[in-house]
This record gives sequence, structure tokens and C-alpha cells, in this order.
Amino acid sequence: MRQNRIGLELPAAGRIKRESSEITSFAKKYWPKETEQVLRIADDACSNIFLFDLPWDMERTWEPVHFTDSIDWEYLPGNDPEFTFQLNRHRCLICMGQAYAMTGDEKYTEHFMRLICDWLDKNPVNEHTKTTTWRSIEAGIRGEYWVRAAAFFADSAYINKDFAVRFRESLREHARFLEESRRGMQISSNWGVLENHGLYMIGAALSGEEGAHFCELAMERLAEEARIQVLPDGMHWEQSSMYHNEVMHCFLEVLRTALDYGTNTAQEISDTAERMALASLGQMKPNRHQPMSGDSDDTDRRDMLTSAA
Repeated sequence: MRQNRIGLELPAAGRIKRESSEITSFAKKYWPKETEQVLRIADDACSNIFLFDLPWDMERTWEPVHFTDSIDWEYLPGNDPEFTFQLNRHRCLICMGQAYAMTGDEKYTEHFMRLICDWLDKNPVNEHTKTTTWRSIEAGIRGEYWVRAAAFFADSAYINKDFAVRFRESLREHARFLEESRRGMQISSNWGVLENHGLYMIGAALSGEEGAHFCELAMERLAEEARIQVLPDGMHWEQSSMYHNEVMHCFLEVLRTALDYGTNTAQEISDTAERMALASLGQMKPNRHQPMSGDSDDTDRRDMLTSAA
């Protein structure tokens, strides 16, 4: 394993370090608005401000929420639990990692650690938090986002041993939680794919026999879900444009992760991802956006299809 300060196997970390300058220049030149948005989300998170307006945020919001004192991870603005769920997916951590790669500013590392530790302090797994901050779908999504964010910060001198140990142990806790959370509904629901792709990514990062066990279990579940959930024409059976693309994203992340680690995936995963991408391409409207069916937003599909390509 390539040694880093977090102590996880993160092959993407070395690539980020080598290529960040070139990628930053490219992004600022060709995607200035998107780059500005990522930096704004990262800076907001450093100040405990949360607005969910990224294109694929499943529960988008239009008014920022500012925690001026301590973050309430179970906060319900307007009694809307969807805000709580989105808040606890931690997508902002990836923006903070991207901002760190673009600027080299260690404030993002400091606040990355602060937010993770604050969340761990306040959110033990219990019967109550299993309905708020520890729903199994959020645990799976965090599995992806935490691992991807950690790759940006893996070599920062600000990462201390205590944080690294605590972070790794929480990933293990997430993996064990996802292992034990299996219910019948997940086999046919997008929840199962979103949970188990996170389990796979955690397993890959943990490595060793323990990590291999989680990867093998996740791959077995994902292959079954691919067979059951995706129709022969490539559409997810729930007929929701957004969740079709979220499920496809999860399969693509598993394939990308396996490529990074040089491991094999079940054939069902790559075959299903390809069929889903072709279905998404065929369903795309002339303006390249998805149809707003089944709880879907008016989202441009081209970034997702670029990943598929």
C-alpha cells in the first residue's frame, strides 16, 4: 500500500497530487462557473453554511442554512427530513477536497477534520439515529463521499494520527453497519445499490482481508441488484430519471474504483452500466436534460454520460 497520512489505500491520492495543477487550470478555463460553485460550497462548509445546489444533489435547496454556533446534524428546516438526509450525506467534503487541490490552502484540511469529528461526536449509531443521520442509504453514500474526499487530503501534513485512526475506525463501523442492514426491500430498490456501492468503496480503501470481505460481499449484492432492478432495455424499473442516473453513477463508481485498484468486478456490473448509459442517452431531451419524471429535477445529463463514456 502506498503510505499516506490517513493510512488507507487510496491510489487516486497520488494522481491528484501529480495532476492537480493541470486540472485546476483546465477547469478554470473551460468550467469557470462550476469551479466557482465548488469553491463557494467548500468555503461555506468551512463556515457551517449548507446549500444543496449541485446538479445531482437529490434533495436540492434554495436557501442556505447557517449554523452560527454548533451544527445540528438532525436539523429540520420547515420540518423537512429530506434536508437532514442530504446534510448527512456530506457531499460538501468532496468540494472541500477539490478546493484544497486547487488552492493548497490547509484551512480545507482543518475543516474537513473538524466536520468529520463533530459529526462523529454527535451521531452514535442507535435506534433513533437509524431514522435520521444513520439511515442505511446515507451510510452508503457517505462511504463513497468520505473515501473520495480522503484521497484529496491523504498527504496533508495537517492530518494527525488521532484523526486518521478515528476516521478509519468509523469507515469500519460504516461497513459493518451496511453489512448488517440488509433487508429484502433493498434487493429491488435503488437503496440497495446506493448502500452497497459505498460498502465496496470502503472495502477497497480498507484493503487487506477485512477490506476484501466487504468488497466481495458488496459485489455479490450489487450483481444481484443489477439483475433484478435494471430491465433489458437498460431502464431502471422504478422509471425515475434521477434515480436511474444515481444507480448508474453507483455502478460507474464501482467500475472506476476497481480500475484504480486493479481488481475484477462482476460482469453484470459493467454490462448493466453500459445498458443504463445507452438508455440514458436515448431518453435524453434535445437540450441534453433528463425528463422530469418520478421525483426528478431538470438536470443536464452530459456529465453523467461523459463518465459513462
